[in-house]
Amino acid sequence: MEVLAVFLKLPEFDESRDVGKQLLALRGLLLDTDEDRQLMAAEKFRQVLSSENNPRVQEVIDAGAVPCLVELAGSGPSTQVQHEALWALTNIAAGSADQTAAVVDEGAVELLVGKVSAENLDLAEQAAWGLGNIAGDNEQFRDRVLEAGGLAPMLESLGREDPPVALLRTVVWVITNLCRGNPPPDAAAVLPAVQPLVNILGTVTDQAVVQDACWSLSYLCQLDECIEPTIRAGFVARASELLGHSSPSTLEPVLKTIGAIAAGGEAQTWAVASDKPCLGRLVFLTCHQERVIRQQACLVLSNIMAGTCDQIQAVVAAGALPQLVKALDDEPKVAREAVRAFASLEESALPEQFEAAVDACCIAPLVKMAAHPNVPWELSGRALTGIMRAGSKLKADRGLGGNPFVRPFVEAGGVQILEDREDDASLDIVRAEVRAVVADAAV
Repeated sequence: MEVLAVFLKLPEFDESRDVGKQLLALRGLLLDTDEDRQLMAAEKFRQVLSSENNPRVQEVIDAGAVPCLVELAGSGPSTQVQHEALWALTNIAAGSADQTAAVVDEGAVELLVGKVSAENLDLAEQAAWGLGNIAGDNEQFRDRVLEAGGLAPMLESLGREDPPVALLRTVVWVITNLCRGNPPPDAAAVLPAVQPLVNILGTVTDQAVVQDACWSLSYLCQLDECIEPTIRAGFVARASELLGHSSPSTLEPVLKTIGAIAAGGEAQTWAVASDKPCLGRLVFLTCHQERVIRQQACLVLSNIMAGTCDQIQAVVAAGALPQLVKALDDEPKVAREAVRAFASLEESALPEQFEAAVDACCIAPLVKMAAHPNVPWELSGRALTGIMRAGSKLKADRGLGGNPFVRPFVEAGGVQILEDREDDASLDIVRAEVRAVVADAAV
């Protein structure tokens, strides 16, 4: 009774006293029939759990408070009591996996899912936050939230009339946690999120909301079943606008989403390649000041260049080749993606498209990259092989005296590459073309 009396009089948690006894006393107050005492106890638990220096998460669990907080959150006598209980549960769910499990095991997931639809926006946001902490802990809990129907009320919240930005930020963040992970979620469970997320990009300007919506879509587009719906929802046109944004934090998830679409089937790749504004932005971003943006832009262009000759031509027409040549002299992570882009031409590029690449002066930096320790040799080898094969075709078609691409290869020091890799059969085409033009080449 002494500890209970202290709590009824003192507003602060006393670290100098027996913590366990204090928490047990608080737990007793949660079960009290007096609303004021319940509210005070719930507030105390929330404050104890919110401490930056020493949140007493495990001690609160050990005191048996979680079942009481779940009960109050669901059927407390007032909105304020319910909100404080939800807040406390949210903080517990932000702990370790075992601590999150203590909340899940008491049936909190189903309770929180129901509360997201509450008319009171504070309750709805707090419940969503709790679900976000649970879903973000691990894939098992993520799937538990999805199986409990946790996505539907989030999507409904996006459609509320004039929802506050704070609610939108929380809800879209939760959706991000529901869409990501390895293994990924079941496509059928998260597919309904695609259209509302794309819609948000056209109606909301808050950058936190936009960024999380784009991250959600980037995770969704890792699932084949979600790529076509994302295109139909109008994302590519929206991305054309977003790629003009100044913030790398916004650009990165947009690029990842566009990259996943461009890596899809032929029709999906064409959805990006045929959008001239989008393609123009991608080319421009290969010169961005942030390395990760340049890298991602080159990766997207590489995905397109691995497609059909029409898709490759769209990249050529957009002026991408000179920019990709510049990227070959960039930092290794950027240069690797640029090399990959030229290697992708081997798939289906026309000889004239290889010629455009050579005219953009790609051979010398590709030869240089062939000796770079941080760029896979296979990529440079593929690119150079494709170029030599195309040169042989142009020689035959135009009645030339020799392969027009051999001379720039030799002048760039390419013979040394062949000598260093004399046992590499993947370079046989390059060797044969060089020998045919340079009689004394020891390759």
